[in-house]
Amino acid sequence: MMAKKILFIIAQEGFRDEELFVPKAICEGAGFKCVVASITTNEAHGKLGATIKPDIAVKDVSVDDYELCAVIGGPGAPKLADYPEVAEKLNEFQKHGKKMAAICYAPTVLAKAGLLRGRKITAYQDEYSLPILQNGGAELTSDAVYRDGDLITAAGPFAAEEFGKALVNIINEKAPVA
Repeated sequence: MMAKKILFIIAQEGFRDEELFVPKAICEGAGFKCVVASITTNEAHGKLGATIKPDIAVKDVSVDDYELCAVIGGPGAPKLADYPEVAEKLNEFQKHGKKMAAICYAPTVLAKAGLLRGRKITAYQDEYSLPILQNGGAELTSDAVYRDGDLITAAGPFAAEEFGKALVNIINEKAPVA
């Protein structure tokens, strides 16, 4: 049996290092294959100095290949919303009933893609992110990690480990028997 796959979408510049590497390590440790996507496959740079070569460009992602899509935060994350292919892929994930996740500033990308209306979430909340999340129709909590159905959100780097564990848990759940 093939390992279940998780897609992590990161900003080309300024993703938050531990928000990618901590959950990715937890998910890989649980036996999942983790694929990192960005706008291009050119080397991406983390806010704290890490570099990683994305495995795939967002535009080339086949949604059917993944169980879950997680958008990673950091100061560069909001720029992901400027790329139409990111919103298109996120909407495709939702249309296919896939699980989704976002941490720190990344929920703003989901909000701009129209995916948070009526959803209860947590996120890094400041004068930049709050209006975007509120205009996107999100109901905000102050939890470190929050789950609303098939969506997991986390408030920032301090929640990276809990976020990673939540990703493993949501994928490992057995579907209810009809």
